[in-house]
Amino acid sequence: MKNASLLFLLFILSSFIVNAQVPNTGFESWTNNDPTGWWSTDQFIDLGGCKSTTDAHSGSNAVILSPISAPGLPVLAASALSLTNLETNGIAYNQRPESFSFWSKYSVVGGDVVMAVATLTNKKGDIIGVAGGAYDNQVEEYTHLTFPFTYNSEETPDSLQIIFFVGIPDELSANSLESYLIIDDISLNGSSTNEIPNAPSELIGSLTGEDNQNVLLRWADKSDNEDNFIVERKQLTGRGAADFVQIATIDANFEEFLDNTVEGGQTYHYQIKAQNSKGISPSSNVIEITVPTPTRIKDTFADNIDIFPNPASKYLNINFPIVMNNAQLNIYNSLGAVVAHQSINGKATFIQFDFPAGLYILKVQGSEHAQFSKPFIVK
Repeated sequence: MKNASLLFLLFILSSFIVNAQVPNTGFESWTNNDPTGWWSTDQFIDLGGCKSTTDAHSGSNAVILSPISAPGLPVLAASALSLTNLETNGIAYNQRPESFSFWSKYSVVGGDVVMAVATLTNKKGDIIGVAGGAYDNQVEEYTHLTFPFTYNSEETPDSLQIIFFVGIPDELSANSLESYLIIDDISLNGSSTNEIPNAPSELIGSLTGEDNQNVLLRWADKSDNEDNFIVERKQLTGRGAADFVQIATIDANFEEFLDNTVEGGQTYHYQIKAQNSKGISPSSNVIEITVPTPTRIKDTFADNIDIFPNPASKYLNINFPIVMNNAQLNIYNSLGAVVAHQSINGKATFIQFDFPAGLYILKVQGSEHAQFSKPFIVK
């Protein structure tokens, strides 16, 4: 492999622009002796420099380029294949790929070179990024060639050029009719834009796991340039909803997440955002999920309540095994009269009192599974 005069060849073909979607990357379709969607030097005069071959990497066809000779030509002429459209001058291409690749066989004889170049330009024709290389040896088996893009600007490209060449680029001639380049299955890899990703959509959630104590989220990825997804959640309480907080970051192209950090008896809102180096997308649709109180809590709720100190004097601490939402707490004296009352929101509460010494009953009325009565002593 060696460097060659890539800039010279780019200058010769700089007016030809490719489509936003590279057409006919496997060269299965042909029109007027050229691969459909491509331009070759055979369009000047069809001398067979660009031909279809059944020696394909995949599918039925590939393309083979070779130098040409004809009466009246003083030298062997080079052949070029370019992803261009002479009539429309191409359309916009606004991706920033990481690399350019294709499958190839080639043979270089007598000082010729084979070349492959992909160039990204702006509307003015300035080069934003380039990938490619030149060869002067022989490869008889299909080889996957990959060229990383080198960028000299942060601009979003406007157009893409791809050029394949067999011959001597400085002279646009050739030394041998035996040189050739076979190309198949072209791809641009790791494409991204200089814009923030589109918002994910179609977010749905379902309960899963033992006692339905986990939340499975699924959504639709609507962008091809995200670096990751952000999962945000907020919890609804008796005092209203808190703010959304980030609970996870998911790799690009994944479309589901299992939240196993929820609590039974709670209601949550979820939303998803996409993120890349340019920013964060708008949020997806927001969904609401209520996690049921687990059966194991229902069966042992009262046993898992912690009341202290007991005996008490001026205050009482109460810790619950689950979050209570607008539960009602009453304290009864030995005559059955209510001597204290308050609402509970959370997993703990604190009660101050000035009761005479004696036996009291603490009763809490919450959800179906969160009801109990416990005695305590005031000394």
